[in-house]
Amino acid sequence: MAAFQLEASNITEDNCEEIQAFHSLVAIYALALAQFDRSDKSASEETVVDEMVQIIVLMKANRVIKDTALPIVRAKQTNRWVVEEDIFTDADEYPGDTELVNAAAALQPWIDAAEDDEVVRGINTRAAAMVSELVSYRLRRNFRRFVWGNFVDDEFLGLLTQRNPMALVIFAHYAVILDQSKSLWWCANWGVRIVSAVASCLPDKFIPAIAFPLRSVGLPIL
Repeated sequence: MAAFQLEASNITEDNCEEIQAFHSLVAIYALALAQFDRSDKSASEETVVDEMVQIIVLMKANRVIKDTALPIVRAKQTNRWVVEEDIFTDADEYPGDTELVNAAAALQPWIDAAEDDEVVRGINTRAAAMVSELVSYRLRRNFRRFVWGNFVDDEFLGLLTQRNPMALVIFAHYAVILDQSKSLWWCANWGVRIVSAVASCLPDKFIPAIAFPLRSVGLPIL
């Protein structure tokens, strides 16, 4: 992160317009490149979880550059690389949004019952709530996958690395958002891969908590 903060210090009025799209382009390339040439990858599906954690870390780091450039762009009154019409939708909701919100809200009893301390439960509660909040922002689907990764707690990524069961369950619900954009070449099958990976390493008693993601991406409910 320090390296990105150092690079952000080089943003000026002369280059702020060109740098606006950098954070999104890096995220797109990271999502795309991780899917190519998979023959040398480990056979374990758990590596999919770690790959996406690394991509989210990269997204969060690049956000430092975006947040630095934006005030300069506004002060200079230059054109933004995307306008609000490209980011937001007038539609009340996309098909499946209500089910996603309800499924994410239904995770709270699971979080409360998990054998985690209060701090971990708080981290997981915020991550689950953010899945629901994405719908209320009325973002176009091609922007949703960036928002959750950019704003989820850093500590939540640590829980994923540690294979905390409820963090994995929440991660599977985020994967539904990725699957909603599977028609985009750089999202492709990320959603189904993450849900499958979570199911493969989740303790049996937590499997019912991912029934919605399994059904949404077309995998059999275990």
